[in-house]
Amino acid sequence: MKNKFFKIGIVKGEEIPAEVNEMMEDLQKLPDTIAEEIHNTFKEERKDK
Repeated sequence: MKNKFFKIGIVKGEEIPAEVNEMMEDLQKLPDTIAEEIHNTFKEERKDK
């Protein structure tokens, strides 16, 4: 996922602003967080049954 963003920046020949870089890093962390939340939700649902 990260590479797509950087390739776009390079193709346009522009430097990527630090803010955008930070956003990209946050976006990369998101899937892990979401996966953990989903995993925890399922664990809780299993307990209820």
